[in-house]
Amino acid sequence: GHVNIVLHMIRLLLVLSTAMVHLAIVVPYGLLFGQIDPMPGHRMYDRVKAINAHRAELRREMIIELLALIAFFAVCWYQQGLIKGVCVQMSIFTTSSYIFSFFTQVSHLQEE
Repeated sequence: GHVNIVLHMIRLLLVLSTAMVHLAIVVPYGLLFGQIDPMPGHRMYDRVKAINAHRAELRREMIIELLALIAFFAVCWYQQGLIKGVCVQMSIFTTSSYIFSFFTQVSHLQEE
């Protein structure tokens, strides 16, 4: 079917909230390969004393999970087409990101 360009622009605007993409792709990649984040200048979770042991123990599971996520995207895009698949996934990511951000940020505002 034909989707209105306004809907695409709204989805594009909402993509600015990317918490789920960060948690689903960036964090596992950083954990797997120990990439140094240029902003703070250190590796993700390098303050954890046994992070290298955790990386070694969980490497297989994290690789399988990351590959499963990529395979899921490929199946969605194959079934729906690239453009519609990306728009649908971005809508899901955006909604999930807003919900995640709302609940995690609100919990930080509560008194201990």
